[in-house]
Amino acid sequence: MVEIILDILGTLGGVVVVVGALTGWLGKVWASRILQNELNRHNVEIARLEADLQKEIEKARMKDDIEKQATIRYQEYQFKLYNELWHELYALQESAEKLWRKASMANMLNFRMQLEITKSSLNKNILLVETEDIRSLSELFDRFERFRVGKKKLIEIQSRSEVREADIEQLTSNNRIYKEQYSALISDLRIQFRNSLLPRSSEL
Repeated sequence: MVEIILDILGTLGGVVVVVGALTGWLGKVWASRILQNELNRHNVEIARLEADLQKEIEKARMKDDIEKQATIRYQEYQFKLYNELWHELYALQESAEKLWRKASMANMLNFRMQLEITKSSLNKNILLVETEDIRSLSELFDRFERFRVGKKKLIEIQSRSEVREADIEQLTSNNRIYKEQYSALISDLRIQFRNSLLPRSSEL
């Protein structure tokens, strides 16, 4: 009887050992599968994040390229405008010099026409002109306008039958001041125009 009980216990002990071994093996298999699943999920998430990051980088690069192209086009248009505007200013100054040398109605009309052309050139493209340059140009146009009015008065006085020399001298003196002022403003504008255009290359 005792031997039978011992045999049964021995058999049960073997089963327990086998079951324990199987349980340990299955635990390792399950743990390995869980770990592999986690690694796969982690790798998928990393791949997705990398793809999203790459998309954002491409978007930023495209935006930067578009902004650079827009800046280049803006600078090209601005450079062309400033050259055209300077050409009109030069013609205006030449016209003013002729009017200064000879106060005649023909020179007066030519100067007035060129002044309007130059103002129109600015107004049509004012969005491309720097704010500081607009202020300087407005001041310059004011001096040219005062010069024109002074020369007009001088022509009117000279056309009279009786001319007072003192009136002519006063108008001539005033016009000389306006001439000096617009000449100085044009010299300053030449520098300003250069400063408005040349530093742009550093922004690209």
